[in-house]
Amino acid sequence: MLTVEQLKAAGAIYLEHIQEGFEKYNYKIVTWNQEEACEHIRELWLLNDPEHSFADFYYYKLNNEAKKKVDSMFNEEEMNYIKGISNPLEEVIFPLDEILINILVKLNYSEMLFSTFYFTKEPCTLWGNYHGEYVVFQPK
Repeated sequence: MLTVEQLKAAGAIYLEHIQEGFEKYNYKIVTWNQEEACEHIRELWLLNDPEHSFADFYYYKLNNEAKKKVDSMFNEEEMNYIKGISNPLEEVIFPLDEILINILVKLNYSEMLFSTFYFTKEPCTLWGNYHGEYVVFQPK
């Protein structure tokens, strides 16, 4: 897990507010179904290498009732993965791997819980959005 400060130091495009991204970065809005989103994010993960790929994941900050709703989306493998992550108190930035890509895309696509993907080797940030949309930010 990383702190936001560590993520920024690694070169990530980190936005406190989406409007900041629209003002400071090149951006485009893409619409992907769940399979397309997994494919595109996996390509960015491979391009950037796993050690330069991260995502925010606010699951651990949810109250118990909200967690139960999110848990209903998981299959057994995904639930075991989630339970296997130590419960962070403050940090919500996690190293990205294949299973986390699948979990977060599923949650974004279902509009259950939104996440942001950060890539630092080839700087790019994907902000999960409604209706299968992602806002892709890149340096100007």
